[in-house]
Amino acid sequence: MTSSILSTVLYGVAYRGSVLGPILFVLYTTALLQLVRDDGLLPHAYADVTQILGIGHPLEADRLQNDVSACLDAVSSWMAANWLQLNQETRTLTRWSFGDRTFAAAGP
Repeated sequence: MTSSILSTVLYGVAYRGSVLGPILFVLYTTALLQLVRDDGLLPHAYADVTQILGIGHPLEADRLQNDVSACLDAVSSWMAANWLQLNQETRTLTRWSFGDRTFAAAGP
């Protein structure tokens, strides 16, 4: 029988082998998703990817893009305060229109 090397976890959750990992991650990020909702935007989270979506009228496109960008900055600040890091290399902001709707999305 082999065993893993024991090590001390100073903060966070052991990356592998812990059934608490997914549960604690959900509990940990619930506040993040609420932060996005409080800005009137829609969060979409899957595994370690979170996207922010805003929907509005085409005449509101600039305001919507600014709202999503400001929310993304707030998310980045929240993450830094909670020992998480936003991957700046995958951070994107996209805007598109379809019919009478304009969409702005941030995320990878």
